[in-house]
Amino acid sequence: MQYGERLQLALNLAGQTRDALAKALGVSVQSIGLVINGQTKAHTAENCAKAAAFLRVNFFWLATGVGEPRPAGGLGELNADPSSPSGITSTTREAPPIDLDNNYNYPAVPLVKFKLAAGVSGFGVEYLDREANPIVFRKDWYESRGLSPKRLYATTVSGQSMEPGLWEGDTVVVNTEDTRPADGCVFAINYEGELVIKRLMRDEGAWWLVSDHADQRRYPRKRCHDQTFILGRIVHKQSERL
Repeated sequence: MQYGERLQLALNLAGQTRDALAKALGVSVQSIGLVINGQTKAHTAENCAKAAAFLRVNFFWLATGVGEPRPAGGLGELNADPSSPSGITSTTREAPPIDLDNNYNYPAVPLVKFKLAAGVSGFGVEYLDREANPIVFRKDWYESRGLSPKRLYATTVSGQSMEPGLWEGDTVVVNTEDTRPADGCVFAINYEGELVIKRLMRDEGAWWLVSDHADQRRYPRKRCHDQTFILGRIVHKQSERL
């Protein structure tokens, strides 16, 4: 279930309208519709938190899809409250925290910084602060895509060369098990000792690293050579950019 689908479900559970949510977040109702229909990226972290509070759902579930919309017991005892946007108040308990260490049902993808060297095909990783937001999926998400959690790493996008598909600060998940070149797909690559995230294109009998940015003079394509090493294919992205 994508973010927009979860947001619509939360609206249904709360008995609220898109217009009411838009007013609570201080955005246009059209932007809510675009998010729900998957035509634009998910809300910022701040707006996601505001939406979860307004709709009285689990923030972690709304942001990631992990867990349930509401704790066991649903809304609990409901009491009339004219000052509440929905006319009710809730006595729900907070959902218990999810243990992300060695969690069989919700394997977490670590956020890392790749350690590379020019001319070297392998790589090392520096695990970032545990306080950084983890990337978590249900076990069946991995299974349905044939992915091994132990071969996945998350890293942060730097630079503007892949806009508008990827923005600086976005988080991407790299499948280091998939290093076979594929025309038109996006990969994390060791290019002369530097981590770059580029789209691979086949042209003139060679592989090229291509940026998605419209200004191709500023971000020209680069031809791959024998010192260009694929770290893995990008299989997921998370963004706070609308």
